[in-house]
Amino acid sequence: RGELNRLEEALRIENHSQIKSSATYTLEYINQGRRTLFELRTKVTTFRGNLVILFVFHDITETTEIRILRENDDYKNHLLSSVSHELRTPLNCAIGLLEEASADRIVDETIKEGYLIPSLCSLQLLNFVVRDIVDISDLRISKLQLNFTYFNLRKALGDISSLFSSMSRMKGIPLHIDIEGVEQDIWGEPERLKQILVNLTSNAFKFTQNGFVVIRVRLVTEDERQYVMVAVEDTGVGMSEFQLEYLKDVLKVAGANKTVLGLRSSKGACLGLSMTQSIAVAIGSPGLFVKSREDIGSTFSLLLPFVHQDEVIEPKYEEFQTTLWFNSPRFVQDCVCRRILAVDDNNFNLLMLKTKLRKFDLDVEVALSGEEALTTVANLQSSGSKCVSEKCPRIRLIFMDVDMPIMNGLETTKLLVEKMQAGILVPIPIIGCSAFDSSEDVAQGLNAGMVDYISKPVKDEKLTKILKTFRVIPT
Repeated sequence: RGELNRLEEALRIENHSQIKSSATYTLEYINQGRRTLFELRTKVTTFRGNLVILFVFHDITETTEIRILRENDDYKNHLLSSVSHELRTPLNCAIGLLEEASADRIVDETIKEGYLIPSLCSLQLLNFVVRDIVDISDLRISKLQLNFTYFNLRKALGDISSLFSSMSRMKGIPLHIDIEGVEQDIWGEPERLKQILVNLTSNAFKFTQNGFVVIRVRLVTEDERQYVMVAVEDTGVGMSEFQLEYLKDVLKVAGANKTVLGLRSSKGACLGLSMTQSIAVAIGSPGLFVKSREDIGSTFSLLLPFVHQDEVIEPKYEEFQTTLWFNSPRFVQDCVCRRILAVDDNNFNLLMLKTKLRKFDLDVEVALSGEEALTTVANLQSSGSKCVSEKCPRIRLIFMDVDMPIMNGLETTKLLVEKMQAGILVPIPIIGCSAFDSSEDVAQGLNAGMVDYISKPVKDEKLTKILKTFRVIPT
């Protein structure tokens, strides 16, 4: 009451003309260290013929704290996303250059096996760790990016085997791939499955000092439904019954809530398992199944729905792009120029892409910004030498980074396409090239005017396919 009396005194105004018809104030009240926030709304009105001021107090302490927590959470998510991209950029470049060095015939095999390949595998594993960090925040807000498609499971397992080849050799623990009954392409989320297998295989090697690690794949039937069972088995330290039951409880909670909870023992190993469980559930699995015996080893397995190809209608993205290229009259079909334009704000990314493209005996021009790309295309088309084609665009392809300052890749692409459509520039196919490769990112690129999209780090297989598709190199 004393506080209210002082408030009344503070708000008392001698001249009624100075009173606002309505107003809102935020008041802070601290009592014995406890902070309370009030929203005070005032309104001038009449009561029984008298002019009065109506005061409405609303305790907004809890709602304010929730708002601040959400703002902090959004900030952390944004920070994680930004930091992860800054980490991925040099990582992708280093991975790309090490891949080139590891495949170079002039490099001594001893150097490759002793230094280059272990460095490459280490950085590729670090890339998965960076992705895990980003996914922690995405899982908490149920925004995990998923890209389902048909993929070759045997090839995906081969990638995992290559990734752990150096670790297997250095620890003297062989990694076996045992696959039966699944020869055709399967429907699923290949990158997330790789992420799960990297986490499980990494743990298997971490806790195994003798014996082996094996990844098994079988086609099984449960409740009259077919599943692809993928299991990672090791001969490591295993778990006690108490540890096993505790792990199962936490995985059950993580799978039910689709979030990352609880386990932080074994220097983060269980936190990774908890997140792996959440990802498994997100891609359609019932979750991880665990079997373990102390001093014998552990087996982590998951079931993936086996979907026949005729049960899924998948957008044929690559077929659409190929058809668009061969049938579109806006692109010159008989150009034989060898010039490629690479646009990226990072010099190391440009070096990596130039190194890969020059293996195909291509001339590579570079631009470090969207503005420089516009100028380069205009200058080359106005003064560059033509090939045998009358409508030679002087540039066969443009590889366009997306995340650039001032004018990003999408904005640059839109401006180029507008000039092409207006007849100011001869049309050139633009290929998106970015570490952001979700289906939404690809859709944004296509909507901006790109005709294809390649992920960083750039893989030789995908790059070769694009160059063949657009007739830059023989098919």
